[in-house]
Amino acid sequence: MIHYALERLFAKSSLDNIFFQWLVVEARKISSEISANAVVSSYFYDQQQSVIEDLDAFGYDEAALLVYGGTYPEWKKLHQKKATDEQM
Repeated sequence: MIHYALERLFAKSSLDNIFFQWLVVEARKISSEISANAVVSSYFYDQQQSVIEDLDAFGYDEAALLVYGGTYPEWKKLHQKKATDEQM
């Protein structure tokens, strides 16, 4: 089930063109969809609950690891240049 949820997260756009915040929002949306469609008596109820918990726990740090390959502060330290006087 988690593979299905992750496929849904990444199906809308490539990671090259999205921000990690979008991933977190989408994880919450998918979690809500699964919760709304969950059937308590379903054979897969425990798996559904596990996926919902995983999606709800998916936060900015996890998304940054997927998008940037590290935490946002690490990426910023490696890639962001200091502003020029003109930019200030």
